Amino acid sequence: MNKEVKAENNKATITKKDRHNAILRWMFMGSALYNYESGQASSVVWSLAKLLRKIYPKDEEYKEALDNHFKYFNTTTAMGNIILGATTAMEEKDGIKSKDAVQALK
Repeated sequence: MNKEVKAENNKATITKKDRHNAILRWMFMGSALYNYESGQASSVVWSLAKLLRKIYPKDEEYKEALDNHFKYFNTTTAMGNIILGATTAMEEKDGIKSKDAVQALK
């Protein structure tokens, strides 16, 4: 097996506890970090940072995913859980290739 296939097979899986922690982080900070330039984007990044690190072990992909989530985002805190859950599932399945689809969904 080549290195890329091994890395793909050894991909860390997101646990239910990881998702729960991200949801709690979002619920507590979803509206607290609001600004007029990026809306709730900083809250999204803070909430998903640990999940994204598991999905993207390579630093370059991790930074690219964080930059993607720093783009404008605004919703109610209750609906944010659904949207962020869907985007996390997309990223977990397709990796950095889903970057444009994730942003379109948000």
